[in-house]
Amino acid sequence: MREFTKGRLEHSSAGHGWTGKGLIIDEYFIRRPEDDVALAADVIDPETGKPSEENARRLVACWNACEGIPTDALEKGRISSDAFQLKESRGDAAEQHCEELLIALIESRDVISTALKTGAPDWFDSDEAVSKHTTVQKIDAAIAKATQPLNPA
Repeated sequence: MREFTKGRLEHSSAGHGWTGKGLIIDEYFIRRPEDDVALAADVIDPETGKPSEENARRLVACWNACEGIPTDALEKGRISSDAFQLKESRGDAAEQHCEELLIALIESRDVISTALKTGAPDWFDSDEAVSKHTTVQKIDAAIAKATQPLNPA
């Protein structure tokens, strides 16, 4: 079974250089935010043959908008605006669900901290000691990830 790259994409530029005319960008590429390897590189405007940030932006926007829609349906043109509206409404519900989970996670971390300090005061006598507990570190990492701002495109 063939698989495609999962997740959202972003575009970036590479090959910056200064000439007598100013800053030159030699290449735009498309990648996942967590990867250094490009899925597509040297995104150009076929009419001018020059690097095209607008083409890179559009490709990324289309990819991200189609997340969760089967490739076969896209290829057959069986996608209506209803599919995108459904995806958007699911996104709103998922965002609300994530906010609720984040609140519960923060509250759980407070409960665990209190339990560690009460149950093992010799080992967990400070917030710093509690923050070194493996489970608390995982919770802190999840909270940090959930509260960081999204990459602006």
